[in-house]
Amino acid sequence: MSTLKFSYRDAKGDLSQRELIQWSENSVYIQGRSASDTFPKTYRKDRIIEVLLGAELLLNEAAPPSPSLQHNRKQPALVASEAASRTPHPKMSPSRMKSANGLAYSPFTNLKSQPQKNRPCRPVFLFLHPPSKNTT
Repeated sequence: MSTLKFSYRDAKGDLSQRELIQWSENSVYIQGRSASDTFPKTYRKDRIIEVLLGAELLLNEAAPPSPSLQHNRKQPALVASEAASRTPHPKMSPSRMKSANGLAYSPFTNLKSQPQKNRPCRPVFLFLHPPSKNTT
């Protein structure tokens, strides 16, 4: 493949000359690398100001179409709903954990202290909501 040299104006408006030693093109982009580049770079054809060397090598209208991007964006509420449906559910529902005084009962004990043999575990109580005050 031959060298392609062109003047290019980037998105910031800076004008530069590029020389690609390996390159390919489609209907919208030219992708290639210069002698100093490790990885290829992509250039938009509509930002090329002038082709200085290798214009006869460009396919122009005969170039293959650019790959189409598929935008299947989901609504944030739908994404959150799907994520929530994948989370594991507790074995005991919060409504079953509530007691009459607004405390939640959990059968789990403090994991730092190991229970001794023949000694029951201490239950842990959590506040789900503050107790309601009766103002009668």
